[in-house]
Amino acid sequence: MREHKPVESFSICKFGGSSVGSPIKMKECADSMLNTSHCASLNLSTTRKVAVISAIGKTTNQLEQIAFMAHSLEAKALEKAQELFQDLFNFHRYFATELTLDLETPHIKTFFLNLKEEGQSTINEIHKQKNAPLSPFLLASLCSLGERLSSFLFSQIHPSFSFFSIETILKTNPIPSPLEATPFFVGPQEDMALEIKKKIASSQILITQGFIAKDKSGRWNTLGREGSDYTATLLASFLEANLVEIFTDVEGIFSADPRIFSWGVFLPELSYKEATLLAELGAKVLFSKTLHPVVEKEIPVWVGTLCPKKHTGTLITNSKQNHFQAEIPLATVDFLVTKNPISQKITFHQGPQFFSQAVSQGEMPYAQLALKNVKFFNSFSHYKETRIFENFSLYLNSAENIKDLIKILSPSSQAAMLSS
Repeated sequence: MREHKPVESFSICKFGGSSVGSPIKMKECADSMLNTSHCASLNLSTTRKVAVISAIGKTTNQLEQIAFMAHSLEAKALEKAQELFQDLFNFHRYFATELTLDLETPHIKTFFLNLKEEGQSTINEIHKQKNAPLSPFLLASLCSLGERLSSFLFSQIHPSFSFFSIETILKTNPIPSPLEATPFFVGPQEDMALEIKKKIASSQILITQGFIAKDKSGRWNTLGREGSDYTATLLASFLEANLVEIFTDVEGIFSADPRIFSWGVFLPELSYKEATLLAELGAKVLFSKTLHPVVEKEIPVWVGTLCPKKHTGTLITNSKQNHFQAEIPLATVDFLVTKNPISQKITFHQGPQFFSQAVSQGEMPYAQLALKNVKFFNSFSHYKETRIFENFSLYLNSAENIKDLIKILSPSSQAAMLSS
């Protein structure tokens, strides 16, 4: 593939669901795309040219629950599922009005009408198959609506924004599952990349979706939960961007989720290997596959929040420096349990891919609290992992639930766990 250098340094920006979780927040994110990004440690300034948008807030979770309801044998399951979908759809229409969009504008009206009909039709198809395992293709199709709605709304905020649907360039192979598909770029890649770069050079700011793509049969697939980060780095490699900026609701990468554990250590810089290891061990701020596409081309990745209060984000590069000179504890929370809605059997899974497959086959998510304490000794390659709780399962649906549970433990109990 011949190289086509961009006329200026540019970055790919990914905005997570919490970052665009309200009309005000989405507007702030959109406004930030008009600014230049300054990365002092790299002596790099980039123009933000491509935005990858996640579904608003917990929309994907809500779409999953709608699918599970439609697929259940509960009385009036289809009616309840359609009502839930209508509520979610109305929320997005309200969101649009709060962004001062005119819902009667022809292209906006048509967009909402088409996606509403598609969603209702998919829910009907899921219900028709209620006596068989839930089709992962139908579940992926329904879940795709979240990113398609949010990215479209984002694209309408400023006239310099240009919307394009990710499946026009990114395709998937539905292996191991349509819910965790393998992505690849199709067609004459050189021509596609050049065409997008021409738009970038003409001062257009491109808006697209994360998390989703289509397979060769035209069916929606997803890249796995938190797959929007992966989409951003795939695009960065494809377009040879100078920087990836991942905006989330925390101020960078910590050794433990700061929303849950107050003792988490902020990590201002990491190497690709160190960050990948943290992700594989369960650090939720990064998807485990996120960094794979950018390593070869040495594209740096910044992770942080749009409005930092204390920390200015974590920069991930090809640095050979060891950033774990001292003992740094890591704690993560995994949810890897499903419950059969008929037999009520609880199943523990070894990894997220097996959890996703079970859910796609009709199992209901049923959370396992598995706090992992990992300590690094002088090098990221030497660490000790301790399971604090084994087989401790209960319904937990948010970080607040976890906080409540941790509060039950006395300070001495917490100290004993974290020093083990």
